[in-house]
Amino acid sequence: KLQMTEQTFGYITPYQEFITTAVAGKGNPSLLQLEATPDYPVAAGQSVHLHCSAFTMPDSVTWSWQHLENQTWREVGSGRTLTLTEPKQSGLYHCRAKSQSQQSTSPIHPVFIISMGATVGENLGIAAFVLSLLALIINLAILFWLGWHRLGDTLTTSNTAAKGFPGPQKSPK
Repeated sequence: KLQMTEQTFGYITPYQEFITTAVAGKGNPSLLQLEATPDYPVAAGQSVHLHCSAFTMPDSVTWSWQHLENQTWREVGSGRTLTLTEPKQSGLYHCRAKSQSQQSTSPIHPVFIISMGATVGENLGIAAFVLSLLALIINLAILFWLGWHRLGDTLTTSNTAAKGFPGPQKSPK
């Protein structure tokens, strides 16, 4: 004969009180544990992996992930692992395990993904780089223009002497 026990556990977080009821026994998932790797705020583009596990777990469990948006839990994924990378994905998460006869929910876990905008120093560096490139292009254009005019003056002088006209004469001493 299968003996089942029901236990109620309370968790108080800075966000809200969370209570879950789990029924331990054959065919039901036990209390769920949510692990985040890494478990600290990360910059945008870096990954946060959420993993859900249970101490005992039947074969036929359906895993799902929920995110609290506008005071409503919205399903955002399935499976035992959820990967987050964007700042808009920051917030509170929990996982759920559902079997035929019972469902269990993990404690709420906050995830922080911080948007890393350019700092004032980085913006100044970018502006200085762009201005340096612009100055280089202007200097090269001026050198090209001067070289072209000097080459053009030399060609004009040699063409005049070749056609029988006197070239530039030296002044008498």
